[in-house]
Amino acid sequence: MTSKLPARLVVDANVILSAVVGGKAADLVWAMPSELVTAAHTLQEVMRYLPTLADKAGIPLEVALGALRLLPITAYRRTFYGAKVAQARDLIGGRDPDDVDLLALALKLISPIWTNDRDFRGLGIEIYTTAQLAAMCDESALPGQG
Repeated sequence: MTSKLPARLVVDANVILSAVVGGKAADLVWAMPSELVTAAHTLQEVMRYLPTLADKAGIPLEVALGALRLLPITAYRRTFYGAKVAQARDLIGGRDPDDVDLLALALKLISPIWTNDRDFRGLGIEIYTTAQLAAMCDESALPGQG
C-alpha cells in the first residue's frame, strides 16, 4: 500500500540545515512534489546554527548561504499566521519556544510538519520525518504505484 505524500509540508529548521549541508534531506527537498513552506522565524533559527554546522561539514559559509537561498521553500511572516501563535505557544512553548512559530504556521495552513524533532510529537498535528518521506517518495516512484 502506497502512502500519499501531502500537498504541502511545513519544514522545520533541522530539515533545512540538513538540506543545506548535504544531509539526508538535501536530495529529498528537490525531489519532493509537495509545496514546502516555513516560518520566517525558522529561517532566523537556521541562520543562528548555519555557521557552526557549515564549519563542521567543511563547507564555506558563503556556499552554505547560497544553498539556503536556492532551496524551494517559501517563508511566511508572522503577520500571516499570528492568530495561531497563542495556541502554538500553549502546545509547544514549554518544550521549545523556537518551535512556536513553525507550529503556528502549520496550524494556520492545516498542514503537516516535516521535522526530525521529537518536540512536535503528541500535539495533534501530523508530522513526517525525513526517513518517512524518503520511503514514501521511493514507494511513489515504483512502477504501477500512485
